[in-house]
Amino acid sequence: MLTVEDASTVSEYDVVIFADASVDGAEPFFFKKIKIGSESPLGFSSHHIEPEGVMAMAKDLFAAQTQSYVMGIRGYEFDEFGERLSDRAQNNLLEAIDFVERCFRTKKFPNSFNTNIN
Repeated sequence: MLTVEDASTVSEYDVVIFADASVDGAEPFFFKKIKIGSESPLGFSSHHIEPEGVMAMAKDLFAAQTQSYVMGIRGYEFDEFGERLSDRAQNNLLEAIDFVERCFRTKKFPNSFNTNIN
């Protein structure tokens, strides 16, 4: 869960990626650049904020020039309590890790990426 305090943290980095499991996103994952417009999104409470809100506050309060992205890694068994990922979700996570490592290694981050490996 993101909070207001995270705006200070992300302002210290050149690139940040907000990653989470996705119940209905693309397989194995989606990746897209967060775009902050001239109007800061104000849809948050003091307890929870969306990545766009964190980045807008980082820009407004700390003059952050951070490149930011959101990544949704496809998961499958959200109604079941367990200590491990399903095999399919684990494979998606590994694909996402490979993608992120490649982006950092090459210093190339696409504005969006959406593929289906099946």
